[in-house]
Amino acid sequence: MSSRSQTERKKRPLPRPSYPGLPQEDPEPAVIPGPTRRTGNSRNGPSRYDTPPQRRASRPSPKEEYEDNPEREEENRPARAGTMRRPRFTIFGALLFVLLMPFRFIGSLTRNIRWFICWPLRILLGCCFVGIVIGAILVFLYGAISNRYDISEVKSNIPERTVILDRKNRTIGTLHGENRKRVSLQEVPPVFIDALLLREDNRFYDHGGVDWIGVGRAFAQVLKHKRATQGASTLTMQLAKITYNHRERNLHSKLTEVALAKRIEATYTKDEILETYINRIFWGHTFLGIAAAARGYYDKEPRDLSLAECATLAGIIYGPNDFSPIKHPEEAKKVRDIVLGLLKNEGKITEVQYQAALAEPIATRTPQSRSEENYAMGLVRRELDAILEEEDIRLGGLVVHTTLDLDLQNATLDAINKHMDALEARKDFKKHLASLQARREKRGILKNKLTTKAEYEASLAAWKALPAEQKEKTQPPMPNYIQSAAVVMDNATGALLAVVGGRDAEESKLNRAIQ
Repeated sequence: MSSRSQTERKKRPLPRPSYPGLPQEDPEPAVIPGPTRRTGNSRNGPSRYDTPPQRRASRPSPKEEYEDNPEREEENRPARAGTMRRPRFTIFGALLFVLLMPFRFIGSLTRNIRWFICWPLRILLGCCFVGIVIGAILVFLYGAISNRYDISEVKSNIPERTVILDRKNRTIGTLHGENRKRVSLQEVPPVFIDALLLREDNRFYDHGGVDWIGVGRAFAQVLKHKRATQGASTLTMQLAKITYNHRERNLHSKLTEVALAKRIEATYTKDEILETYINRIFWGHTFLGIAAAARGYYDKEPRDLSLAECATLAGIIYGPNDFSPIKHPEEAKKVRDIVLGLLKNEGKITEVQYQAALAEPIATRTPQSRSEENYAMGLVRRELDAILEEEDIRLGGLVVHTTLDLDLQNATLDAINKHMDALEARKDFKKHLASLQARREKRGILKNKLTTKAEYEASLAAWKALPAEQKEKTQPPMPNYIQSAAVVMDNATGALLAVVGGRDAEESKLNRAIQ
């Protein structure tokens, strides 16, 4: 009996392994092994030495087991070639997913449309999306670049000439700064403002710093003529360019000007922008601003300009050196007539005014040259350079009140020249001059022979009459005539009223009164 039990136990089949996903047979109940010692009394009944009865262990089905313990399912599941793996997260993958999402959305929107409409529509929508993305990046980038600029410089950083006044508030001269004088819009004729806007930016009061209609028109001209024939810069963009001195003409500078124009429009009103523009713009030669241009071309204040003169100044802004009414009157007349035509077509002037302005010749009247070189101005300049900061000197725009008296200054200079001319006209002056020359030669001074002022002026006129080739080979004569100096002071206060350091400050800058 014992041997048969052992044989049967050896022939018992082994339990079949289970694989997830495969059909399984009901498993045999698990057998819990116990003592295997048996006795001969097993026929008569159980004994305490007999093998205890086998107990069935309750085992959950494979399905229940894997539902309760999914980790075990993953561990027991065999790896197979070609099976899908969970994708790993990467920044590049996430960025690519975000970028491709709009194109997938466009594809899902157009999947039910016929192919000959679907693909052009997809291309169009895709290009629009790409343009929006690029535009957003440019707005963010150049917005950050424009924030580096100090927008207050648009109105504050406008260098002017420093004006020197005498004790009666009369102008002695100007120095430092630039050839500019600020004026308000109320000091400029309204017809000039109309001409300027029609010539440079006819939608100035309608756009926000950038005229997108003008940009499209300029782009169309580029496509038509294969080159830039029309600008798209507004007055605000031009103001940004000249304020921050953008001399380069490339895409980066243009986009920076667009961003700056947006900031300027958000900071200042239209009238403030226009007023700053007409005071900053270059009008040719050394004229900066409408006041300097009116003074330099016509010797007038801006409020006194005629219709033809306003049209001329508005027309030459595009190329002040090429259309200068002084150097190129024919070209200036062409642009003036164009501006007059624009004014008439827009109803700003009548036909009678138009014809009268057309008949007016291009005539300029430059102001009489008044030398800034005089001994009083040289003294004031030296004092200001010693007490002013470098920034104040650069910007100028100061009004300096002095104790000098312009009448006494001119009278003192006239008195010196009159006395010296009379001295040189004496018969014994030549003898005295020869004696002085001999003393100089004894000291080894052989150059620049002493002469009278009349002889110097005659020799200077002869040198100026020489041809240009001979002028380059010879030096102009030196002013080696007898000099004089004078100082006039107020005895009661010690104030300096006049200072003359020589007979002519242009010919000899040495101030003999203080040096």
